[in-house]
Amino acid sequence: MVKNNQGITLISLIIYIMVVTIVLSILTVVFSNFDKNKDLAEDKGKYIAELDKMALYFIRDSKNNLDANVEVDQVIFADGTNYKYEKEEKSIYRNKVKIAQNIEYCTFLKQKISSGGVNKIMITVDIIPSGYEINRRITDYILKYW
Repeated sequence: MVKNNQGITLISLIIYIMVVTIVLSILTVVFSNFDKNKDLAEDKGKYIAELDKMALYFIRDSKNNLDANVEVDQVIFADGTNYKYEKEEKSIYRNKVKIAQNIEYCTFLKQKISSGGVNKIMITVDIIPSGYEINRRITDYILKYW
């Protein structure tokens, strides 16, 4: 009597190896994209925090002052508080203390506006963190007017 020796044929073994290779290739691509995006998200968070820190200081000073001398890269409030963007260092200083870094672009613009019969001074801050123009912030700050 002949025994039925069933096992894996060479063709089925090759097919299994090909399927496993394809699955592993797909997983490698997915994981590498995930890892790259994870690093990008971490960096983005750091830069957004720098913008928020600068905005926190600027809001406080704008609400405590009635006027400011504004140049393209510098704001000097009436109480002497000074904000300066140093392009070479990619940093913003508040009274010689670095409050934000990794800033690719920053400009200040002063405008006088009238609202409801009240004259107000508005400072527009246009700021871009390094490498993330998509996170550009253009923010208007109204100085104390009462």
